[in-house]
Amino acid sequence: MLNTRVSMKGQLGWCVLVLSLFVLSCSSQTKHAELYPVRGKVLFNDKPAAGVQLTLHADKKTESYSGATSESDGTFNVTTDGEPGAPEGDYTVTMVWMQVKPPPDVKKGETISMTLVTDPVDKLKGKYSTPAKSAFKIKVDKGNNDVPPFKIH
Repeated sequence: MLNTRVSMKGQLGWCVLVLSLFVLSCSSQTKHAELYPVRGKVLFNDKPAAGVQLTLHADKKTESYSGATSESDGTFNVTTDGEPGAPEGDYTVTMVWMQVKPPPDVKKGETISMTLVTDPVDKLKGKYSTPAKSAFKIKVDKGNNDVPPFKIH
């Protein structure tokens, strides 16, 4: 009986060791390439556009997600999987600018809808929402990358 317990503990130990090595090997494979700072600005009719969501689509297949959201002054800093910067390479940049439509103007005596919040809509009407539609291209090189302003309308 004692030998059975020891061998079960031994087997459990081997299983834990193998599982640990597997997890470590998988985690080292999920590390992405070195990231380089990418900064820019979004202008709508030549004025800073706040809240524009940008996504970088790499020309080469990647499992990383690179993107940014423009600040109140229109500036943005790209992150990849939550880390500052983007891997070196060529990208197509897509943009959406989601905004909630204002509620309808209800005049006295009109019936009103019980809907309090409307679904957000893309203020850009999908014009830059897919790589096929967007003409915005950038190249990320080693070092700092300040991209020219994206002028949208």
